[in-house]
Amino acid sequence: MVMKGDGPMVVGLMWSMAVLCTLFTVLRTYTRTVIVKSFGADDIVFIVACLMFIMYTIFLTISASIGFGQNMWEIPDVDVPPTVLYSAIGQTFSIFGMAIAKWSLGLFLLRLVCTTMHKIAIWLPLVLCFLTSVLCAAFFWFGCAPIEAVWNRALPGSHCNVLPRVPMYYVYGSTLVFTDFYFAIFPWFFIWKLNMKKREKIVVLCSMSLGIFAAAFGILRCSQISGLTSPNFLKAAVRIILFAAAEQCVTMICIGIPVCRPLYREYLNRLASRDSSNCNQTSTIRDCHLPTTGELIRHTSTSEAGFYADENRSDEEVFACEQRRSSRAAVDPEKGAIRGTEEFEVADTTKA
Repeated sequence: MVMKGDGPMVVGLMWSMAVLCTLFTVLRTYTRTVIVKSFGADDIVFIVACLMFIMYTIFLTISASIGFGQNMWEIPDVDVPPTVLYSAIGQTFSIFGMAIAKWSLGLFLLRLVCTTMHKIAIWLPLVLCFLTSVLCAAFFWFGCAPIEAVWNRALPGSHCNVLPRVPMYYVYGSTLVFTDFYFAIFPWFFIWKLNMKKREKIVVLCSMSLGIFAAAFGILRCSQISGLTSPNFLKAAVRIILFAAAEQCVTMICIGIPVCRPLYREYLNRLASRDSSNCNQTSTIRDCHLPTTGELIRHTSTSEAGFYADENRSDEEVFACEQRRSSRAAVDPEKGAIRGTEEFEVADTTKA
């Protein structure tokens, strides 16, 4: 069937966002497996969230090919139930997909914190997201009697007041918005106190705080919840479908940006090393820095028991508990690497 009404717009926008999510998933997977070599549970969860978004898009595409995005009276009666059914299946993937995306960020933050209180502070919103997503899906599918009334309101004797579905939708949406704001603010409480360059702190924290944009789409989605109960559902639900897709897409992009920092940082390092190589190959050394007489050269060495974080390492290596413990190894060598710093003075040999 040819898509009509808002169907082509919905499908076009959702597949565009699906491509973006897939792109960041590929970049993140490459970063964590090849560059950082630290592929973990948060990366698996991120991939699952991407698959959930793709499934969401597929079912909305099927629904739009039948009649989603059109007014109810413009669609043959026989096409209304399958249109609503495929849309409902897609929204179920969206309900869990958005919660799973928040879990990916939470599990990533768990890699960076050390204290029990910080870990508890991360687990609480994650558990809350899980519970509300399960309840929202349950209220969505079991809020009507019989269940078939969810996608076929024309059934004799059917009704959808078994469970308070609309209040549950607001609870679920508010929980996701709260989680976005929470994870955007939370890193500032422990990363800002770390001993690292201020510029690097600002870059990392700002990239982790991009979740406020996902929260903005979450607020817009909550403002359109009434469309789910509209008699003209297939037309009225267009905005909430798009805002839900945008919220999950932006969430995944905001999660992917800080995790992919080692990827583009390595690219910049390669450009810098290429420029340095060109400098070394030129016949003049006026643009290259050489130590002058009396200048101190500092050399830092680290034992095999650990290593020091610098700008060329991943976020986990910069912040993780093991590396923070290793930074105190000079005081207590049993807890990490031993760092030694030596200074050499450049002597003037022409006077000898």
